[in-house]
Amino acid sequence: MEKRPPNIDLFAIRDLAVEAGGKSLLEAVSFSLKAGEVLTIAGPSGLGKSSLLRILAGLDMAASGSILLDGREPGVWGWPLYRRRVNLLFQKPLLLEMSLRENLELAFAYASAESEYPKRRADALLERRDLCVKGRD
Repeated sequence: MEKRPPNIDLFAIRDLAVEAGGKSLLEAVSFSLKAGEVLTIAGPSGLGKSSLLRILAGLDMAASGSILLDGREPGVWGWPLYRRRVNLLFQKPLLLEMSLRENLELAFAYASAESEYPKRRADALLERRDLCVKGRD
């Protein structure tokens, strides 16, 4: 992966408009993030936080505005590559009613024929993020 020039934001969102069900949720949303920065999005239910995150992850399309990752639009990256770089982790499981570890193992199983790889990879990620105590879920 090529290095990002220091003056290019990791993420740059400009004048993004978010609509859901024909209703305008957010208008003219703009922000940028440099590598290592953290952004918190908070507000009451129904404000459009999840809709915004779904758009940033490439799961839904914005009504208008632009998204740049390392200075390039998602279409320039190509959607599969963009979606590998930008992910959304839902608070509640939407597809599979399993633990986080089980969901990770399932995802990694699709990427490897080695039977122990999914478990090792899931354990490594959970430990790295302090999401589990060794030996416990």
